[in-house]
Amino acid sequence: MDFHHARYVLAICKERNFIRAAKYCGISQPTLTAAIKHLEAQVGSALFLRPRQGQRETLPTSLMLALRSHLEQALLSMERANQVIAVTAVPRPHKLSKAMRKRCFNIETASYVSPSLMPFQAIWTALYLSWLLWALLL
Repeated sequence: MDFHHARYVLAICKERNFIRAAKYCGISQPTLTAAIKHLEAQVGSALFLRPRQGQRETLPTSLMLALRSHLEQALLSMERANQVIAVTAVPRPHKLSKAMRKRCFNIETASYVSPSLMPFQAIWTALYLSWLLWALLL
C-alpha cells in the first residue's frame, strides 16, 4: 500500500461512494476502482462491500474499519512532514513563490517543527530576510 492508496480508501470511507470519492481525490472513477481492486488483490481480502440493487452506500468491511485509524494517522504524519519540509526547505531565492513566502512564516505550522529543526528554521528565516532585502535594494 502506498500513499495514494491510503488517500483513496479513506476518501471512500468518508464519501461512502466511489464516484464522490474519485471526485474528492481528483481522479476518475475507473482509476479509483482499478486502484482499489489492485489493493484488494495485494491484501487478499475485500476492503469494501459494493452496493447491490437498492443499496445506496459503499460500506467498509471489518478489515477496512480496523485499518482506518492507522491510515488516518499515517496520512496525518505525512502531511505534518510536508509542512516541516515547506517550513525548513531553502529554495533558491529567485524560485521562491508568493505562496512559499507566506508558508515560511505561518504560525500554525510552527508547532509541527521538531526542536532539532528549530535552528534550521531560524537560519532559513535569516536567509529569506537577507534575500528579500537584497532583492529590494536592486
